[in-house]
Formats: sequence, C-alpha cells, structure tokens
Amino acid sequence: MWFARRKTNTRFDPSSLGFVEARWLLCILLWGGAAHATYFDDVGYTALANTLGGTLPEGTGHTVDQIEASVSAPENTPLYLADPADPAFAVTLISDASGLNNSTFSGHATSVAKRFASAQGSLTPALSSIDGYYVNDWLTSVLFAGTTLTPLLGTGETANHSWVGNASTAAENLELLQRLDWLINESSFVQVAGVDRNNPLNSQAFNVLAVGMTSTSTSYGTKALDGIYQADRATPHLVAPLTSRSEATGSVTSAVVLLSALNGASLSPQLTKALLMAGAARETANSQSGDIENYGQQPTQNGLDYRYGAGQLDVHATHQILLAGQHGPGTIGAFGFDERQGFGTPNEVSGYLLMSGAAGGEFVASLVWPLNIAVAGSVFDPTISLDNLDLELVDVTGGGAISMALSDSTIDNTENIRVILAPERYYEIRVKHQSQQPSTINYALAWRINGWQPTAIKVRNVPLPMIGMVFLVFLVGTIGALRYRPRSPR
Repeated sequence: MWFARRKTNTRFDPSSLGFVEARWLLCILLWGGAAHATYFDDVGYTALANTLGGTLPEGTGHTVDQIEASVSAPENTPLYLADPADPAFAVTLISDASGLNNSTFSGHATSVAKRFASAQGSLTPALSSIDGYYVNDWLTSVLFAGTTLTPLLGTGETANHSWVGNASTAAENLELLQRLDWLINESSFVQVAGVDRNNPLNSQAFNVLAVGMTSTSTSYGTKALDGIYQADRATPHLVAPLTSRSEATGSVTSAVVLLSALNGASLSPQLTKALLMAGAARETANSQSGDIENYGQQPTQNGLDYRYGAGQLDVHATHQILLAGQHGPGTIGAFGFDERQGFGTPNEVSGYLLMSGAAGGEFVASLVWPLNIAVAGSVFDPTISLDNLDLELVDVTGGGAISMALSDSTIDNTENIRVILAPERYYEIRVKHQSQQPSTINYALAWRINGWQPTAIKVRNVPLPMIGMVFLVFLVGTIGALRYRPRSPR
C-alpha cells in the first residue's frame, strides 16, 4: 500500500509600498527606464527569447503526463485533473488518462499545469496536450506496481510528479523506484519529480530529474533502502525560483519540453539532465524568490550542494551548451556536450581537451549515466548494478598533469565539477570507468566556461520605481515627505 499527497509550501506575500503624497505618483510614472525583473528573467528565459526572437519554440506538438495525488477525501471520487475550462489552457488539450475524475477539478493540478502549459509562468505556453493521471492509477496501470509484469512502455515523453509519497514498507518503496528507473531507461521517458527526504517516491529514483526550490534552507538527500539505493545520495539535481516545490517541479518540466523543442527531437533522460545541470546557475539575484546562498557550503559526494543540487534552472545557459553541439573525445570548445554509447571497459578513459582562453573563467561540467536495470522477458525480476564513473579536470599545459578537480562518488550516477580556470592554459576533461567488471554504459557529459566575475551586489529588495523616484528627486532638488516600507525577503 502506498500513500501520496500533493506537495505544497506556504506562500509569502510581499509588503506593500506606501507613498504619502500624490505628487510622488508623477515621479513613478516618469520612471520609464526600469522594468521589474520577473521569473522569466530569473531562469534565463528572457535572455533566450531575446536571442531567438520569433524562432523560440512554445511547446506545440508536445505532451506532458501530469501525475497528481487527489485533493479530495480518500472515501470520495479522486480529484486530480487540471481544469480544462481554465482560460490559461486555451490552446492545450487536457485529457483524463485515468478516467476517474468527475466534473470538479483539482486546484493544485491546475496551478502546477500553468507552469508548463500557459502564458502564466510557463516556458512552453503553447503545449499541445496534458494527459492527467491519478497517482494510484498511474502506479498500477503504468508501473504495474505489485505485479510481476514489467512497466508499460511507450506511454509518454515527459512526466511531471508534483506529489510525494511513501509506501507501507521499504520493500514496496524499493520496488516502485526500481520500476520507475527501468521505465525511464527503456522508454527514454523523462520523469521530473519534486523532492522530499521523508517521502522517497519518486525523487529518490536514480534516473529522475529531482527538483527543489531556490529559496529552501533544507538540506536534502536520500533515505537508505538497500545497498544500491543508499542514504545521502544527492537530491535535488536542480532548483527553481518559486515558492512551492510543486510549481518548481512544473517549471523544470516546462524546461525539459522546451529543450526537446529547441533540439528538434526528444533528448535522452541522461542528456537532458546533464544539459540542465551544467547550465544551472550557482549564484543568483532573483526578482521574487530567495537566492542561492554560499553554494557548496553543504557539499555532496558528487560535487553538488545538498540544498540546491547543481543550482538554479537557466535555460539560456543550457541552450548555449546545446547550440554548441556534440563533440566526442578529442579537442573541444568552451561549450558543448557528448553522449557516448558503449563505454565500459575497466579503467577506460575518455579525454576532452580544451583551452581556457585569454580570460580564463568558471568551468562547470556534469556527467550523467543511468542506473543499470536488466530484466529478462516480461517478468519484472531485475538485475541491478551501479557503474562507477569519475569526472576529473586535469591541467595538461606543457605536457603536465595537474589535477584541478575530481568528482568521484561511489553512490551516485552523476559527477559534477566547478572550478575557476587560469587564462591561456590547456585542460583535459577525463571521464574514467572505475568499475572492475566490463559493462556497457551510455553516458552524457555537458560543459561550459563562463567569464568569471565576483558576485554582483544584489538589489532584489529595492523596487525599481523607488530607485527612479529618488533619482528624479535628486535632479530637481525636491525635499518631500516619503514613507517607505521595505519589502520582506522571500
């Protein structure tokens, strides 16, 4: 027996700004040079839109499977479907894939769906369709939980899980996570899941893309279930600047769809994860939500931060990596990715040579490979193994070999590096197979070098109209009575 619930977080309303005299309204209206930053700025979408213009895809032709817990009492008809009559979904077809929802709809599902299928906070406002599932039905009709059958293949391309759950026993949790990991590999089916340390379903699967909030101060990590699904594996993989994990999960789902649309075809789950993690921002100055604070202060074994994973969603940086294209072992540029098939000879090394350039910069790389789950025939009796790969950056200038950074976790299936490069040096990214038994691994590697600068002074809590007003007051030499209440940090 398993139990699921929707994931919500308390929202904080900003304090209002008070102006005493009506004449100050004129100052505000005159300030035309400052526009409020938004969520779209925070996640790099505005920069991406400015770069691509009319060629920016909007999600047409794509579908998201939305799996939701019911908002109704257990004894009543489950309510899990986003409201298809909501004007936000004018161009999106919402279907009841479970066939159980009645004429009342889930407010939670509706708000989450707006994060991947509307102009109200979505990166894919013209998403073609949403297939809505009641979580208990999805677990039994797609994962085939509690049976000997293998999960159902070919049901979708991207799934959103803004729910968390916990089965009655550790063995049931383990079975469900194994089934999900197998489905992701076999169907190339990207699963985006909100994190919760005490509820392992589904964010503690190896092959999911686990999502948290930028504003969280909570340190996450997995619970121990067996010798492979161990405690303290790194989750989340990514965070988003929203005030609920449910909506943050929806926003990353939208980014996954956008990435597929930018590529022109669906990407593998491991490449999708590597691109988003390598593109993530480790320092932020958000407009509305909290910021990443002291990234790396709570380090994981694989080069992440227990609070923020790889950092905050940045679709512009991720697109730069995707646009640079795939480059196999050999000489590479400052941005790019590789997806290698059949890597697995013991002690095998893939080397990628790059030069830091005249300015040096911040180097970031993420390596992702799937948990290996083999099933013979149609009976789900899996053989499971976790390959051990390391990621290292080596300074090879002048024939030397100075290790600059090493990520060598033995319990995770991602490795991550972040280091400042000196100018005009030669470096080699090395992917090393450390397992003693031969295997066949498909890994994805993504990297970028950014021009590095000290952290900028943040002005998130100073409203731009206020800045403009003070500037105009200085110019005209006016002294007046002005009352101002600072906006509460969020």
